[in-house]
Amino acid sequence: MSLSEKNIVLFEAYTQGQLSEKEAKDFEARLDYDQELAEAFEEYTVVENSLKQVYRDELKQRLIAIDKDLDEPEEKPKPSKIIWLTSAVAASILIGLFAVALFGESSLTRLAEKYWPVEEGLPVRMSTKNPYDAAMNAYKLERWNEAKQLLLELPANDTTHYFSGIVAFKQSDYPQAIRFLEQIPVASSWYHQSQFQLALTHLANGRLEEARSMLKRIAETDSTPYRNEAALVLQEF
Repeated sequence: MSLSEKNIVLFEAYTQGQLSEKEAKDFEARLDYDQELAEAFEEYTVVENSLKQVYRDELKQRLIAIDKDLDEPEEKPKPSKIIWLTSAVAASILIGLFAVALFGESSLTRLAEKYWPVEEGLPVRMSTKNPYDAAMNAYKLERWNEAKQLLLELPANDTTHYFSGIVAFKQSDYPQAIRFLEQIPVASSWYHQSQFQLALTHLANGRLEEARSMLKRIAETDSTPYRNEAALVLQEF
């Protein structure tokens, strides 16, 4: 399945959290059984990331060129040079505005990844067989697609929801990560860590108000783990 306009519109709506809960679930279900759609979605993600890098490099090179020309001594700038610099500055401003819109979430993603707590996964023992073993092996090897599928085959509970949320985050599927992490109950041993991860996922997904609200609550609760980390994240955005 190629990257048709219809596919791109669907992929953009999904990654930006614009689909309804039912639409998002239907799309995720299609990814599980429709290999062509899954491959097209993966291709879209690669292309999107590549375009972001191209625009980032273009902006950098333009700014370097402008800085170099401004630093060169010249008694009377030639009209052609003035026109070139004016055009270059205008182009850089336009690129900059585009970059803010396009890359704003990238900086938030990097911040979320910076403070994302390391989760090694459940132990896999050779002496006994555990239903989570296959999923945990794929998880530890960072084979995210395989881990995702194996976790979906297990009974739904706070453990599978927790690790499915992490896998979705690692795949940059933030709307799905949010849906999984929101299902972790207060009584779960994963609750406190998942709350901090949920706040970071909101941040990576561009939902600043949700992220800020959760991080403030975590930072202001004395008995809550990740209190210090939450305060540090708040200072950076």
